[in-house]
Amino acid sequence: MDFIISSRSSTARRARSKLFIALVLVGTSLALAPSVSADPASGPGAVSQATAGALPAGTIPDGTCAARVIAVGGGGASSPVAAGFGGTGGAGATISATFDVLPGQTFQGSVGGGGSNPNGGSGDGAVGVGGAGGTIVVTHRGGGGGGRTSLDLGGTTVVVAGGGGGGGAAHQVAPAGVGGGGGFAGIAAATAAPGSNGQAGVDIRATATGGAGGQTAVGGAGGTNSADAARNGGGGGGIGVGNGGNGGPDPNYDSGGGGGGGYTGGGGGASTINQNVSGGGGGGGSSWVSGTSPTAVGAAPTAVSGATGPASPAGAGSGVTGSIAVDWLP
Repeated sequence: MDFIISSRSSTARRARSKLFIALVLVGTSLALAPSVSADPASGPGAVSQATAGALPAGTIPDGTCAARVIAVGGGGASSPVAAGFGGTGGAGATISATFDVLPGQTFQGSVGGGGSNPNGGSGDGAVGVGGAGGTIVVTHRGGGGGGRTSLDLGGTTVVVAGGGGGGGAAHQVAPAGVGGGGGFAGIAAATAAPGSNGQAGVDIRATATGGAGGQTAVGGAGGTNSADAARNGGGGGGIGVGNGGNGGPDPNYDSGGGGGGGYTGGGGGASTINQNVSGGGGGGGSSWVSGTSPTAVGAAPTAVSGATGPASPAGAGSGVTGSIAVDWLP
């Protein structure tokens, strides 16, 4: 009888030992298992810049599988006025997209400057610069267009955000000659979004139209003065140039606003013949997103979207500087 009890006790001890070992192994495997994060933002890091000029070149960090990009073009300048009402500068575009990338690939870019009075905002070096407000002899020169913001991944441009057009200068009380916004409507992979047209100015004996927004493949046409072609605005640059056209010149007052820089540039607004009037606003630059990621597979970008950027201040004032932000995702 003692033997039977001892045998049962030994068997129980062995069972408890096996159970303990099994629990230890399970706990160890759970501890060693890779954690799964529901937040894709907790990646290898990010880069961002909100000052005009070149984004310093760098290398995509280890552990990165994708890049989430948000680019904002520079805003157009608002024009100086006699009564506090002139053309307000157009807003730059906000363009977002996510691309597949590889660690070790290079990145670089440029942030578009906000237009000033009378100069256009800086772009990507000599590309995508905002047009200047039209020259004048006396006072009230149109505002400059905003510059484009762009990003290169793996040596390839993947995103361009258009800048806003500059506002036309004015003496009159009613606001007119508002600059067009950088393009964002209809943005998609492998697609350009045209910039919006600048608003027409006011001229007593003629019509001074705003510059056209940058188009999908060509720059926007300059605004026209129906009585004097010498006061027409300049056309925007096409693909590969993307500069905004200059505002139409004026021998007296109230010249047109400059076009915004972009994938293609907006046209400059026309200037006026009479006094106490308003020049036309510059057109906004177009925006663009690449159709493929910069990898061998070349997958299409995801989460592509567009929106208007920060509004330019009313009255005489420079446009809002663009920005760029890149999140490296695991």
